[in-house]
Amino acid sequence: MSSLKSQQNFEESFQDFYLNFEKACQGAGRKTNEVTLLPVSKGQSVSKIQEFLKIKNFPRCLGENYFEELQEKTQQIQNVEWHFLGALQSRKIPKLLNFTQVFQTLSREKELMLLKGSSAKFYVQVNISSENQKLGASFEEAKSLLDLIQKENLEKLFVGFMGMASDLSHSDEATVRSQFASLRKFRDLVYPRAKLSMGMSSDYRFAIQEGSDLIRVGSLIFGERL
Repeated sequence: MSSLKSQQNFEESFQDFYLNFEKACQGAGRKTNEVTLLPVSKGQSVSKIQEFLKIKNFPRCLGENYFEELQEKTQQIQNVEWHFLGALQSRKIPKLLNFTQVFQTLSREKELMLLKGSSAKFYVQVNISSENQKLGASFEEAKSLLDLIQKENLEKLFVGFMGMASDLSHSDEATVRSQFASLRKFRDLVYPRAKLSMGMSSDYRFAIQEGSDLIRVGSLIFGERL
């Protein structure tokens, strides 16, 4: 397949997704500029990502889950805001700060204090599904972290709260929407101006309906991973 043909296919794929994204926003009574789209590029080749970045309305931000993969890609792809979406290891945070602009999975005091003095922005991840296999702070722990953020004058770096709902393969729409709604209600109660990062490829429509400000979408944009 020629490079031109590949580029056309990538553009068609992205525009197909974007049309559905627009419909989801309209169905929720929201404008597309009210919801940030974060393409999740983990497991995708640098060459494919670069082709997508050539698309006129493609976002200039990317999400990655693994330290080594993110480090390698930042050396080859410039002028992009990088979001780290993986499990945080305190010993790797100082290195991640060299090439990460936004951390979305902060959930412990130690992690917060390692960001102090940097320019990196961050979300506090909350375990909205209460599943043991999912990362994130409890609502009570998130409130304590928010208190510390305010005490340490880190509000200028604090973006908001991130949550991952139960997998729809063993859950249902009502459950997923209630989990998203729980994070929105928590935000409204403790810090109304905080943004919400909720929704992935399988459930972004529900997240938009429940007030998400940022959705994290990978396979629906890029296709299958390597």
